[in-house]
Amino acid sequence: MALILCLETSSKNCSVSISRNGSTLFFKDYFDENYCHGEKLHVLIQNILIEHNFSISNFDAFAYSSGPGSYTGLRIGAASVKGFAFALRKPVIAVSTMQSLVSKTISNNSNFYNNEDLFCPVLDSRQGEVYAALYNCDYKEYLKPFSCSID
Repeated sequence: MALILCLETSSKNCSVSISRNGSTLFFKDYFDENYCHGEKLHVLIQNILIEHNFSISNFDAFAYSSGPGSYTGLRIGAASVKGFAFALRKPVIAVSTMQSLVSKTISNNSNFYNNEDLFCPVLDSRQGEVYAALYNCDYKEYLKPFSCSID
């Protein structure tokens, strides 16, 4: 029964969730056009822990979105998780932002898709480019995440 604290900081949405054995138990998020992750992430973590009577030492592991995405947001999430994991000697789980985008679609419709179906998540890099990847139903990458110009 692995209890995991999960952080998502790759986009304008800053979110924290607590999961057990792959199921989300609790979730908190904050959306801001100005990317205020440095101000809000630890407040969200503190709030979710207090509201649901958890201590940071209760977790078996810590997960974070590893990108692609907002460079500053990714650094804030990774640094937070690595700090918790180092202090508590717990493992870190890096989750691809692109893979997480397709996982809910595939898992919610697993009877509909087959292994020949491909999924292509796309994110705006805000630099005149997009990030994209290509996956099948087993989350096997057919094409590593990449960026390309949208001119």
